[in-house]
Amino acid sequence: MKKNAQGLSMNTIIVAALALLVLIIIAMIFTGRIKLWRESTDSCASNGGVCVSDEIDRTTGNYRECSGTYEKAISGDCPEEMICCLKT
Repeated sequence: MKKNAQGLSMNTIIVAALALLVLIIIAMIFTGRIKLWRESTDSCASNGGVCVSDEIDRTTGNYRECSGTYEKAISGDCPEEMICCLKT
């Protein structure tokens, strides 16, 4: 006698898991959760940076406060007239 398998195949389970993941991502997009997540990951502090004054040293052309191990300046969530200096 031959027995046939009676269950879900591995392919069906994988496809169902991927479909569920896509639905969750779509739900996050439409509820605005992606924007909140992105704002928190784009912050200066979460990227290892510090907010400093945006004054430029005329002799070196670099930001005065952004020196030493902090060299790369980006615009982050810092207050006005400040920049975010990231560790290099």
